[in-house]
Amino acid sequence: MSATKLRQAATILRQRAKSATFGPWEYEGGPDGDGLVWANRLGDPVSGSTEPDDATYIALMDPSLGLLIADCLDTEARMLDMLEPFTELLCATIESQGGPTGALRLLKDDQGDPILTTDTTPSWVRVAEAIIERGQS
Repeated sequence: MSATKLRQAATILRQRAKSATFGPWEYEGGPDGDGLVWANRLGDPVSGSTEPDDATYIALMDPSLGLLIADCLDTEARMLDMLEPFTELLCATIESQGGPTGALRLLKDDQGDPILTTDTTPSWVRVAEAIIERGQS
């Protein structure tokens, strides 16, 4: 189920973000064109010398952003949980009134059963799947 994937990804992302050096992370360009990413702490940089575009992206994606994304994944999972008990009734009502309108999406799963999702669910599921895949390494 999508809600399970969303929660699994949120857990992985939250664990990784909390174990990383907390941000903000900042890009610092070097004289040779490479860049370093620094956290607000004493010691070594968060990343070694890298291409400036990579370094600025790494700095942008510090753990605070990861925690916000994890919150979004959990919110989407809660929405799916709230919709689940009403899926069949809502699907029948929406179909009888000419089809879906608004922010809900009426679909059929792999077995042909009706499912009701939000407009954002497919995007968040792709994010969750990428996090789960990368989180296994």
